[in-house]
Amino acid sequence: SPDARDALVGRYAQQPMRNAWHAGDIVRVAPGVYVWNNDAGVEWDVLAATDGDATFPCAANCPYAGQALHVERDADGAVAAFTFLRERYARVADGGGGGTAPPSARTASSNTSG
Repeated sequence: SPDARDALVGRYAQQPMRNAWHAGDIVRVAPGVYVWNNDAGVEWDVLAATDGDATFPCAANCPYAGQALHVERDADGAVAAFTFLRERYARVADGGGGGTAPPSARTASSNTSG
């Protein structure tokens, strides 16, 4: 059966974006494994929905364990945004190409500092 998290795959950002934690991507890194990776290089797993397709908990590897992404849909039923920690992240791009990241994407970071 399809995974409801497939609909989440894409790029999201807060408006206005105040720091690199406020923009990132949800990607499918393996069958059944979906990850939020923000522009600060912090990532965590997004778990299967607890209520069909509207509330997606973050896994224990999240700095905000116990929280969840609460999805907003547009008139066509597509994911338009999600709310996390009472802050709204609007979709700014879809996942393209099926939204599957290469295996190296999970450990590689394009945001390295000195």
